Amino acid sequence: MLRVKRQVMVASKMYVSMAIQEMDVQSLLENCHAGNDIHSSRRLLFWMACNGLECLPLYADYLIRSFASSSNLAKACQVFLKVSTATVYTWNAIISAHAQHSHHEQVLVLFSEMGKTGMKGDRITFLCILKVCSAYGTLVEGKLIHMMAVEMGFDIDVMIGSTLVHMYGKCATLHEACKVFHTLPIPNVVSWGALITGYACHGDCMQALQFFEEMQRQGLEPEKSTFLSALKACANVGATTEGQLIHDQVIRTGLHADIAVSSALMDMYGKCRRRLELHKLFRDLPNHDAVSWASFMSSFAQHEDTLSVFDLLQEMEKDGIIPDQACVDMAGVQGRIIHDLIIKANIESYMAVANSLVDMYAKGGCLQEAENMFSKVKRPNLISCSAMISGYVREGCAFLACDLFERMENEGIRPDKVTFLAALRACGSLGAIGKGRQIHSTLTEDGMDRDFNEGMMLVNYKLSGRRDKYGRSQGRLGLRLEDKYMRSL
Repeated sequence: MLRVKRQVMVASKMYVSMAIQEMDVQSLLENCHAGNDIHSSRRLLFWMACNGLECLPLYADYLIRSFASSSNLAKACQVFLKVSTATVYTWNAIISAHAQHSHHEQVLVLFSEMGKTGMKGDRITFLCILKVCSAYGTLVEGKLIHMMAVEMGFDIDVMIGSTLVHMYGKCATLHEACKVFHTLPIPNVVSWGALITGYACHGDCMQALQFFEEMQRQGLEPEKSTFLSALKACANVGATTEGQLIHDQVIRTGLHADIAVSSALMDMYGKCRRRLELHKLFRDLPNHDAVSWASFMSSFAQHEDTLSVFDLLQEMEKDGIIPDQACVDMAGVQGRIIHDLIIKANIESYMAVANSLVDMYAKGGCLQEAENMFSKVKRPNLISCSAMISGYVREGCAFLACDLFERMENEGIRPDKVTFLAALRACGSLGAIGKGRQIHSTLTEDGMDRDFNEGMMLVNYKLSGRRDKYGRSQGRLGLRLEDKYMRSL
């Protein structure tokens, strides 16, 4: 890291031929990106600007990735906007940067703008975009992008095909997932896993288990994610025998100590009412933390076995573990049962527990219960206020969100990025431009505005559209996304 910084300082004093500069600059950019060195990247960007090099696409690609990996998305956007003629690699860099920071709508807007310039995406572009559609379940946009992939011949690529299967499965469009799966020349473990997950979560769980068996007959070994989906399918239909066989496989592969796999096993045994195996599994876990306790208790809570859950809560407290979000964030009846038992255990006043309950009810749309719990918190902190404000915004109570935000500031509680974003959305819903500008000003003063600048940059894009078949597909996508993005602001 120090070597890279010294090289950058030397570079700032270089007065040699352009050929030598290009060779050295590319090497320095690679080192900055590999070392995740944001300070050297900034110094190098300043030197490049002075020498007129920052607008070259080759260098911009490295800089965008370097700033994105250093959590400085706004700087990455600034570099992108200065590029003279963006190549497909430049577009991939900025699209991947937004995907890396979970800004899925901006990713799709960028892809639309890329099409308007006449630039067609490559395999990497489509993989990134489809993964975003899969992660957020955006089916309509995903279908449009699928159509573009077919037009460009990417649909037979096994990785793109597997991502399409996963996207359709995530969106519960299983007939489309099957159709894509059967067009793949040689499905791999990722393709099979995507299909199994779709059926386990949204379709026929017995069919998911049949796919699980068929995959292994084809000579493919399941991955962790495939085991999780198969165990979920067993839990949903009470397939105890199949679940025990999968448990044996998990032990042979050494995944039984993994917290996600052990939680799935406990869920499976709990739903199948196999208490002996459930207790043994929990006792054999190397660590008993809040997450493992939550998985263990939920197995009893889902059958409304309140006495057992109450006993477990007391045992948990004796071990010095305070219930956190994992213990109370259980949908519907389970969450309310846990809350009732928390009251009986006299631990509702614990700040971590109270905040988790507020968050649970707010996320579940139970604003009355969330408000009741929030009123019981003696000294609300950032977590409880943020949970309540986000809940108000989700349920369309923008005025209440803005009111609580102001009270929060008046009481000296400093908002974080999540709270600011929720407050900005509330201002957008109310058309409160003055308050929105005030919040933006505060963000700028606190140095947090860089995380919101990319959205503003996207709204100001003014690139011309194209009329070819490929461009029309992206044009429809762009109209949908621009409308959605403006509403989100």
